[in-house]
Amino acid sequence: MSYNIYYSTDGFDFVLYQDLSIEHSDKVLSYRNHENVRKWMFNSDKISLKEHLNFINKLKDSSKIYCAVFRKKKIVACVYLNDIGNSEYFVGHFLNPRLLSSGIGLYFEYVYLKFFFEHIKAKVIRASVKKENYPMIKIHRLCNFKEIDKENSIYYDYEFSINEYKGIPNNMEDFVTFLTNKYLDK
Repeated sequence: MSYNIYYSTDGFDFVLYQDLSIEHSDKVLSYRNHENVRKWMFNSDKISLKEHLNFINKLKDSSKIYCAVFRKKKIVACVYLNDIGNSEYFVGHFLNPRLLSSGIGLYFEYVYLKFFFEHIKAKVIRASVKKENYPMIKIHRLCNFKEIDKENSIYYDYEFSINEYKGIPNNMEDFVTFLTNKYLDK
């Protein structure tokens, strides 16, 4: 893989959407359009390749950042962030649909948080999760994301601060063990 790496940690490489090949852009789109991924999106409609490529082209002049995340040269996930000011970001991600329920989600959550708090230097990240997305809700709760809006009928709104981040184990294996034990203790 000969991409410009935007960020790299623990065997995961983040590559900006606008730096991807057409082949990998198409792969990202196919993952995003997969029914088990898009059903959790704000816009759950299928997106055409033309719309996707236009979107990527507009990212060059945007404060939004979208990355494909590779592990061993395969796309495992995609992340995005939108700067909302004061070192706060609205964030999200989706996994490669072939990896759903594979266990990689816990590992990826560690890398995802590390990306925002160590590379982007966020003080707070915010996310919205559809209330039926039980696996993501479970991970957020295990990581001590705070639910900030329970009134919304469709989404849970979460925030996670640098203080919560400092409270998690500082390596991937300990993080996964910590979350697994926390889950088993419930």
